[in-house]
Amino acid sequence: MRTLEDFVTYLVPAGDVLFPRVRETIDGLTEAERRFPPAHRTKAEIHTWLAWQAEPGTPMGLSIAKRYLNPEAAQVSTFLSWLERLFVPAM
Repeated sequence: MRTLEDFVTYLVPAGDVLFPRVRETIDGLTEAERRFPPAHRTKAEIHTWLAWQAEPGTPMGLSIAKRYLNPEAAQVSTFLSWLERLFVPAM
């Protein structure tokens, strides 16, 4: 199962030093400490990373506007092209 957070991981700026630390932190949790199912790991990663930003708790959409997330990531244009093919009728 893929989630919005799986896509958002591509928007974490390249070379970000916190995202690997988020993954290490989650890896360091025991099974008893992990209160989320394995399918929600990426959700836990993104929301933990967002909690470690200048304004913790900023929603994902606003995190793009605040430039925590990179809207110029290559995957964004691929996604937008797909949306256009899906929703904009060919003329």
